[in-house]
Amino acid sequence: MTNKWDFQAAAGSAVHYILQQYFTKDPDTGKILGDSERNLIIDKINQNIEKDLKEELGSRYREGLYNEDTIEQAIIYADQLKGELRKLHGEECEFYPELGVSSPMHKETPGKPNILMGYIDLAVLDENGKINYYDYKTSPKEYSNFGSAKKLAYTYQLAAYGKLFKQYGLDYKDSDVGILPIQFKELKLSNPEEAHRNPRKAKFEYKTIGWGTELIKREVKQKMQAVDSQGN
Repeated sequence: MTNKWDFQAAAGSAVHYILQQYFTKDPDTGKILGDSERNLIIDKINQNIEKDLKEELGSRYREGLYNEDTIEQAIIYADQLKGELRKLHGEECEFYPELGVSSPMHKETPGKPNILMGYIDLAVLDENGKINYYDYKTSPKEYSNFGSAKKLAYTYQLAAYGKLFKQYGLDYKDSDVGILPIQFKELKLSNPEEAHRNPRKAKFEYKTIGWGTELIKREVKQKMQAVDSQGN
């Protein structure tokens, strides 16, 4: 891994993994891991994070993608996020991390896939049966400073996800939709001399992670009509 953007993307996968585990429901208790005691949350995440990330990232895996501080910061953020989402969607709302959704395309193009599918980072079903959904995005910038092209791409992506819920009989037209930015601060090369001799041995480090929640419900609803016209 020879540049910090590759490292940031891989480190983002590590944070994504921690958040996914936090919001995963225990089949025995029916509660999400994040409702457990702090030491149990940390122990559970530490059990498989290295093995699972090596499997997910393959050759992109490097030492230093996460550490104890990363896990602690991610859990603190997840605690805050859980509180915000329960306040917004009701204390009895249900969390579905990494929710896979798919739908057949209305128009088939020869030689191209005819199924639209995607994985939603975090879906939240509220007490009234309305589905709401959120997407983690790793970036060196806050969402307000994302480029217009990137914002447009994310908005269309989330609009397409919303339409997929129609196949499951879920209320999606008034869904709350959000981007959850993950920002690594003070990300820098920690061994410049060694990296200069052998770029593949480059190591990076960061001090803190910036978080946020950007609701983009109005923007996504505006794009749903365009997604409809492309799918019909």
